[in-house]
Amino acid sequence: MARWTDGKTLDKVADGLLRKNLIQCYQAISQAYPEFANLDPATAAEYLLHLRNTGRIRIELFNETPALIGCRIIDLDTGTS
Repeated sequence: MARWTDGKTLDKVADGLLRKNLIQCYQAISQAYPEFANLDPATAAEYLLHLRNTGRIRIELFNETPALIGCRIIDLDTGTS
């Protein structure tokens, strides 16, 4: 497995980037999922990562525009986003 000079694995680097993007997408996430509206962005991102790691959701990032990354949360129990 590849490692960065600071010792992080590819998975840890990818998780860090995903967390950063979830924080940036917080406003859209909290509008689409009101249960996150009362959480601060970092806590919401950590909870979403927990749900992903436990197999309850899938998180997809996509290009909304050439300069803006969007986020889609898919509930794996229902298959809805």
